[in-house]
Amino acid sequence: MKLLTQLSRRTWLKMVLGSVATFVFSQFSWFPFSMVRFPFRDEEILWQYVRRMFIHPGSAVVIGRKYLECRPREANSKELARLIVCNSQLSNLQTGNIGLTSFRNMIGRRIRKDFLLGHVVTLDGWILSNTELRLSSFLALKTNVSSSLG
Repeated sequence: MKLLTQLSRRTWLKMVLGSVATFVFSQFSWFPFSMVRFPFRDEEILWQYVRRMFIHPGSAVVIGRKYLECRPREANSKELARLIVCNSQLSNLQTGNIGLTSFRNMIGRRIRKDFLLGHVVTLDGWILSNTELRLSSFLALKTNVSSSLG
């Protein structure tokens, strides 16, 4: 209690406003501390959902491979997991307590947002969102690793 009496109102207000601003801005992708929230368990947790979400995983793998041919810099499953999970409601994956239906709903919202913001790519005549392509690429990379392991 002694510490609080030594703070001026102005100093206390600056501390509170700074804390609120840090929290609010950390929700945006351009804020440098937004990455701090996500440890790199994302890849393992995301894989548990992605491998079950596609109705036709073979088609998704083909699309993912074609996308990676165009964007070889994204051919890293850890980076793709970060791009898919970071700065979205998908951060709830860290708890591992959401169901596949909730995951699909969150992905659906993310895809709609991509289209609204113009985050789309034309690939073989298909117009696909970055999220769809990254999920397909993630599946393609992880499928290659899984099949090469056994």
